[in-house]
Amino acid sequence: MNNFNINVPAVPQAPPGARQDGAVGSAMKNLATLMNIDVVARAGGNPGLPDNVVGQNVRHAVGWITDGVIQQAALQAAQQAVQQVPQQQIQQAAHQAAQQAVQQQAAQQAAQQAAQQAALQAALQAALQQLQQQSAQQAAQQAAQQSAQQAALQQVLEVSVSTANFAFRLHNRNAASDAQLVHLRKERHPQVAAPGAAAAAAFGDLPPAGMFPATKQELFELTGVQLTTLATFYGENFMHGTVRQSRRSFDDYISRA
Repeated sequence: MNNFNINVPAVPQAPPGARQDGAVGSAMKNLATLMNIDVVARAGGNPGLPDNVVGQNVRHAVGWITDGVIQQAALQAAQQAVQQVPQQQIQQAAHQAAQQAVQQQAAQQAAQQAAQQAALQAALQAALQQLQQQSAQQAAQQAAQQSAQQAALQQVLEVSVSTANFAFRLHNRNAASDAQLVHLRKERHPQVAAPGAAAAAAFGDLPPAGMFPATKQELFELTGVQLTTLATFYGENFMHGTVRQSRRSFDDYISRA
């Protein structure tokens, strides 16, 4: 038996999912070379290649072939499936996807607009409330100022009327019987008139012409009706007992200082 050195070209194992462009042919060539070596060795009386070596290389070669066939079949099936899908369905799917995108965008825009409108409405409402509060405060301040001004004016008017009447009373007290009397201004604030009744004279008013006696002599000739009219105008009560007593009461009213 001759010594036979065997240089075995191993067939690489096929990796799962690898491309099989030229690898299948190369694997088959390596397997054929390996088988020739085994045959030549056995023809020369040598034991040949071990069975496990031959079996392993055969499995590797079959793996390359099988993997390539499966991958090719899957690729063909995918291509056929794509080719079987009608172009109209593809267009419809694309159109539906576009519509969904547009609807989503429209919904987002609507939500943003609603949020902006709500924020604007809240801001306007807050501004309106603030303006109303400021208006109410200003109205209250103006009312308080007007009330204070009216009270001050009323006080000034009362002082003015009282001061003027004081001077008029001094004149009337010292006037002779035929001297001209000075008409006094009304010193009492009128009460609210009843519905349908004539309004009373205002504070500080002078009596109408012909009501106030021109002289002391005319004063002591006043009738009861005239005295009642004067009492009503001034808001005073001059009617005490007889008409003569009422004249004295009126004289005292316009002459005391």
